[in-house]
Amino acid sequence: MQGQKPKKNDFGPRFQAARKAAGLDRAQLAAKLGLRDPSQISRYEAGKSYPTVPTLLEISKLLPVDLHWLLTGKTSPAAAKEAEKYHAAVDELKILAHYLTQDTLHRRGVLLDEKEAIVDRLAKTGDQALISQLQDIERRTARLKKHHEERIARVNNVLKSLGDPDSFT
Repeated sequence: MQGQKPKKNDFGPRFQAARKAAGLDRAQLAAKLGLRDPSQISRYEAGKSYPTVPTLLEISKLLPVDLHWLLTGKTSPAAAKEAEKYHAAVDELKILAHYLTQDTLHRRGVLLDEKEAIVDRLAKTGDQALISQLQDIERRTARLKKHHEERIARVNNVLKSLGDPDSFT
């Protein structure tokens, strides 16, 4: 297998897709690779020539792309394992966000029940001292809301940094 070139129709399109995904034009990538002739990138993409092994290694770092995928179109076992760990971490974050939301909803429900009981007592007794308890519940509810928003924002920031489009409110 050593010395075999990838099929012309396979390597070029993957290489071009990886370059474009990295946001580089041909001249930029050629400069980063230290190639004197930027048209060399076009020849790689067209399958007319192939990079040397050291250049391939540098391409995989610069784009960044899995070298095994670039050459074969298949995910390497190491990259598959990393992707599996990534998806597991994203799933755990989503579960965490769900539980944070459920916990907040429960606590909010408890505060609303407490508030309702105080309003009922206030209506029955007219005791103005209960107003300060209502104000305290309002403050606690506002703190709870703010704390929840901060926690969910942190989870969303991590999800965004991982490139996951899903977010929670």
